[in-house]
Amino acid sequence: MMDRNFDKYSALTITKSLIQCGSFNPPGNEKQAAAICCELLESCGFDAKIDEFAENRCNVIGILGDRSNIMLMLGGHLDVVPVLGGWTLSPVDGFSKDGYIYGRGACDMLGGCASILSAAAFAASRLKNQKYGIAVVLTADEEEKYKGVKRFLSSSDIKPKNAIIAEPTNLQLHIGHRGYASYYLKTSGKSCHASQPQNGVNAIYKMAHVLQSIESYEKSLILKHDKMLGCATASVGTVQGGVKLNTVPDSCMAELERRTLPGETESDIYKEIAVAAGDECEVIKRSFFPATLITKNNPLVQVVSSSYKNLFNSEQIIDYFPACSEASMYGGQAGIPTIICGPGDIKYAHRENERCSEQQIMEAAKLFSELILKAAAEGIHE
Repeated sequence: MMDRNFDKYSALTITKSLIQCGSFNPPGNEKQAAAICCELLESCGFDAKIDEFAENRCNVIGILGDRSNIMLMLGGHLDVVPVLGGWTLSPVDGFSKDGYIYGRGACDMLGGCASILSAAAFAASRLKNQKYGIAVVLTADEEEKYKGVKRFLSSSDIKPKNAIIAEPTNLQLHIGHRGYASYYLKTSGKSCHASQPQNGVNAIYKMAHVLQSIESYEKSLILKHDKMLGCATASVGTVQGGVKLNTVPDSCMAELERRTLPGETESDIYKEIAVAAGDECEVIKRSFFPATLITKNNPLVQVVSSSYKNLFNSEQIIDYFPACSEASMYGGQAGIPTIICGPGDIKYAHRENERCSEQQIMEAAKLFSELILKAAAEGIHE
């Protein structure tokens, strides 16, 4: 096992290496990044493997110690969104400037993945009298349909007792987030020549009525409120219809997203949307990821916040994550106590010149190291 100071295990070096892989999704190709992660975990003593569940779509699973008694899992995703917008720096070089690493995925969330890997290497070289197992799980396809985490939860024998997802929170402690449900709204009509529209049925006009109703439904959601996570919301993001100006359109499709609260079920939300859309609109399920939330008194929250205070001599802010993440699957679906905590500010994610603080990446590695050592030797208990 190598010393932490060896450059291979530097969180900053790993961040740059992962950015340079260009694991854009779509099209979806985590294979090169997965190979880097797996080799690093193996070299520092983890039992690591790549699970390639589709062509070039890869999860990495690393276990240190007793795989039947995993006290803590540290997780993240290796895919990044495509490069869009007016970049002035290369999105795939991992360029350092003024205390930041720039590149697609630096913030969301390759800096977090690198912090996990660096921490795993450091902890593995210093861990003595290990009582509990530790898992590192880095997945594919979080930016699209969560195929990687679904694959892990459905096929792995690993059942973590606690989980940390290293999404960008400025290294503050987020104890949950709203869920995410999405739907296609489809209206159908009858096409004809636009010079005689009375002979057809315009599907776009139908959709206009549907969208008015959905807007009213959206406003009504202010009544659905969680003290920690805020209000449920709904939003129509795309509308597509018609094939030619002089043809009455026979179909129109819209996409609707719905942010959900703890306790809201997939079937209940679908019924709400169907009622709001009305009888002349077909509602088609697209995706569903439940909300997740644990209490501030949860042992995992207490251990993380106390470790942060001991390391950095300041109190961690306890908040909620504004977006959806894999915590919805680990926490909301699988029932694993899960927090979100990682380097970077989410306002820099999914935009041009994406960046992540080098100091936060290194501090995250330090925090995760402490948590791995504590969880492996002492556990996380009431």
